[in-house]
Amino acid sequence: KLLVEHKLSHIPNEERPHACDQCEKRFNSVGQLKWHNIYSHTGKSNFVCEICGKVFIHQCKLNKHSLKHTEERPFKCEICGKGFKSKICIERHMDMVHTDETPFGCDVCGKKYKFKNTFTNHKCVKP
Repeated sequence: KLLVEHKLSHIPNEERPHACDQCEKRFNSVGQLKWHNIYSHTGKSNFVCEICGKVFIHQCKLNKHSLKHTEERPFKCEICGKGFKSKICIERHMDMVHTDETPFGCDVCGKKYKFKNTFTNHKCVKP
């Protein structure tokens, strides 16, 4: 479900079917439009990003959003030192990079890969 929502976020604004009658923004669903109207046009939201103007109802959401406008990466990997902007990003990094698991195996040559894209490239190269 999250992947579908993420893909929809890449639809250009002018192609989104639900238009706000108070500003130029458009949305992919009625729910998104209702949320926008409540928190952008009723004055119920208290937390506004000083950089882009995006509005939040919770301070913690604004804090997380604010990391998008900075190069700050407060979550550091204890193994390699690489920094990440969020806890979920460092968790994904740990699961994908710092593991011995090789779930993608070639049934032709037996070689194993950590990452699906590397395995897919291997399959394309092998006869």
